[in-house]
Amino acid sequence: SILKFSTTGWGYDFSVSYVGSSSGAYYGSQLSVTNDVSILIISESGGTELDNDGNIIPRKGRVNIITGTGTQTIVGTTEGFGNSISLSDSGEYILISDNLSTDEKIHQGDVFVYSKNSAGIYKLIVVNPDGGWSQILPGIVYA
Repeated sequence: SILKFSTTGWGYDFSVSYVGSSSGAYYGSQLSVTNDVSILIISESGGTELDNDGNIIPRKGRVNIITGTGTQTIVGTTEGFGNSISLSDSGEYILISDNLSTDEKIHQGDVFVYSKNSAGIYKLIVVNPDGGWSQILPGIVYA
């Protein structure tokens, strides 16, 4: 038998560079990667942009999901979206916090759970449509 050694882990691709898309976007303040390094997620929470009238307004936070087949961007409803992110080891689930999200109380915050569908696109999971508690992943309870 022949022994073969392999190295796994991060390598740097000098042909690709990831940068924020607006001033003050805090691009890369949160990063997460799958165990097999096939999926990288990068948050971009903050920054400013111009509205239709040319006024400077806070930019909604976003999370970029980078795979070998392309990039998907999820945009939140406030500039706090992407304040914290987590990716499951397999890449099947992404959790994204928004510390400025307002539901019943001002800036109470939310954690959004996204699941990867069969086409490899992440979609928001509706966890509690009736406002009750539900558990959809082992050991993680969502409100």
